[in-house]
Amino acid sequence: MYETGSTGNKIFVYGNYIDEVLFRPPFIYYVHDHLYSPVALVFSSGTVYERYEYDAYGNPTIWNADFTTERDNSNYGNPYLFTGRRVDILDSGSLKIQYNRNRYYDYYTGRWLTQDPLGYVDGVNRYEYVKSNPPIGLDPWGLWEIDERYEQGTTPPGDADWSCGKWKRARIPLSMRPTLMKYQI
Repeated sequence: MYETGSTGNKIFVYGNYIDEVLFRPPFIYYVHDHLYSPVALVFSSGTVYERYEYDAYGNPTIWNADFTTERDNSNYGNPYLFTGRRVDILDSGSLKIQYNRNRYYDYYTGRWLTQDPLGYVDGVNRYEYVKSNPPIGLDPWGLWEIDERYEQGTTPPGDADWSCGKWKRARIPLSMRPTLMKYQI
């Protein structure tokens, strides 16, 4: 992907998962956790540039390579944090929110900033993020939770998408999901 912004042009290379950034020139590689959140930026020689930690709801802490100095922002212009989504930094850096294609997520409150566009199909709390279970849930579309615990060969609860290597447990019936939303993890 090629981006043009106020800091110049940037190129990012993505993997198989929708939000899996793998590489950006010059020779900077992303290391991810199980939720596709970057945990380190690494040079091609193996030297770690920057490290990232997240609380349960994705509030990021950015560190230097040896975890001795905490930073407010990435020194290497990394715009991708929790679950591999791009972060919008507003109000001179004091507000960081993440856009998940259909609505904004706030790390500090652990909630969506707008109501669920699908209504009450995911429960009565239309602002709740992944049923209050972010250590194992993903929601790249801002519409439903993807539960990473279910592997092939097990029986997932509820409706499931059987088209890829991992079960994707959706909180809405499969008949209501657009074909576009069926992506491979």
